[in-house]
Amino acid sequence: MKWADEISVDPAKWMAEARLHVSGEADYLADHFPAWPTLPGALMLEAAAQAASALWRALCHEGERAFSSYLERIEQLRITRRVEPGETFIARVILKGLSDGAADFEAQGMVANERCMRARFRLRDAASEGVQRRGDSNRSIEVQR
Repeated sequence: MKWADEISVDPAKWMAEARLHVSGEADYLADHFPAWPTLPGALMLEAAAQAASALWRALCHEGERAFSSYLERIEQLRITRRVEPGETFIARVILKGLSDGAADFEAQGMVANERCMRARFRLRDAASEGVQRRGDSNRSIEVQR
């Protein structure tokens, strides 16, 4: 399921961005929290992971219709500000490294130029079990910025 309203990818900068406008009518707000509606942190992370997957596909799996990835590990997730109905959450993702069918990312979540989320996580290529993919190798690639 796609959570982000829009995902843009900039392969030259190894970056991607997901935008999610939080509508007051969104069904996930009914439970989170009824008296104080807030975009759940899990959906912030999911938007970032979807942007990361789109970036990874653009860099290493372009043209592969069946490419899919899943969230393998969350190293850090810090929510520093609530995102309210009417606001637009933006997840900016940077690829930090590739290794044996996995990709490491850092993400920042922003609302109106104010940081509301930080995350470090790893995606795994769903088809990587025993398969070497284009862009992956037996060695790790670290991206220095």
